[in-house]
Order: sequence, then C-alpha cells, then structure tokens
Amino acid sequence: MKKTLALIVGLAVLGSALLPAQNLLDNEDYRRARELRQMAQEAYDAGEYDEAAEYSAEAEEYFERSIETARRLREGYRAENFRSRNERRLNRARDRDFHNLFDTEFSEAQDLYDEGRDLLDDEEYGESIERFSDSIAKLDEIDAMYTEKDVLPRYYEVRLIPERRDSFWRIAEYEFVYDDPWEWPKLYERNKDVLRDPDNPHLIHPGQVFEIPERDGEVREGQWDPDS
Repeated sequence: MKKTLALIVGLAVLGSALLPAQNLLDNEDYRRARELRQMAQEAYDAGEYDEAAEYSAEAEEYFERSIETARRLREGYRAENFRSRNERRLNRARDRDFHNLFDTEFSEAQDLYDEGRDLLDDEEYGESIERFSDSIAKLDEIDAMYTEKDVLPRYYEVRLIPERRDSFWRIAEYEFVYDDPWEWPKLYERNKDVLRDPDNPHLIHPGQVFEIPERDGEVREGQWDPDS
C-alpha cells in the first residue's frame, strides 16, 4: 500500500515538474499518462490497491515516453531554428555576390546546408544541426575573407579634365578601375544605356556615372571619390 501511494505521489510530482514544457508534452503519451494517473488515484481511493499499483506503473511508462517525445520535438525545433539561420546567412551572402566572389567556399556552404536539410527531413536532428553549424562556420570564413579583400569602387563619374580628357580607354587605365586600357570594352558594354549615342563609345560627357563591372575575385562597392 505504501509503495502504491509512493507511486501515485511520485507521478503527481513528476507531472508538476514538467508543466513548464507543457507545449512540448501535449502529446498522446502524456495525455494517456494523466488518464492512468487519475485512474490510479480513483482505484486507490476505492481501496483497489493492486489495481492502483498497476495503473501507476503503466502511467509512469507513458510519462517516460512522453518525455522522450518532448525531447525529440525540442530537438526538432532546434534543428529548424538552425536551418532558418543558415538559410538567412546563405541568402545574405548571395545578395552580396559571394557565390561569385568565393565560388568554391560558397558551394561548400550550400552543400552542407542541403545535407542538413535532407537530414532534417529524415528527422536526424542532431546530425542536421551539425551540418547547419558547419555551413554557418563556412559562411563566417567567407565573411572574414571578404573583410580582408581590397574594396574597389563600383561607380565612376566622368570628369572634365582639359589636359587629359576622360574616355573609356583612359578610365579603364586608372589603377582603381582595371589598370589596363585594353579592358575598356567592359566599361562600354555595361554602360551603353548611359550614353547619349549608345553606338558611339567615343562620345562621353562629364557628369555621366559609369558602373565598373567586377572581374573575377574583385570586390566593388560605392563610387570613386577623387578627393579621398
């Protein structure tokens, strides 16, 4: 009888301790455990001690199963959170053109994300979290690599220079552009729509702003400032 009472009290305490995780424990096993606990209490009150003990033991088994279910749910939520973080980081890196600037590293990060997503779909939560974490770490490496790169200007405003008039040839020759005048067709092709006569690359005017296309490995942002 004492053992039966101890089982009932123990289950009551266990149920109370799990209340903060009620949203996770609201599963079929937990609900069945509570039913069995109530049945054990009713049997005990009626003096059916052996029956109460049986209900209590069964209720305890269901409580343990519900805890495992809750643990799996919690791990699944964590894995989904990592997936969401990883996806946001990939999108941000893609917006910054890192998939072109750091093609190999970005592909590795993408592959790790894809593996993590497949594992998440298979409910392999622990392994999926590892893949997402590795992908995020790879993206951190890319961020560091980007920080170490020299950032070149993306835009150039044509200047009025009487002694050396700007042209696509001379703009391409600037060190901060391509340091090579033979690269001028890149500038021309990208900025045809800016020209008053798109078919005449020799006719450009002060104040026109040209975009400087990136070459492999270059990072370009902002407009060149002649006073900097």
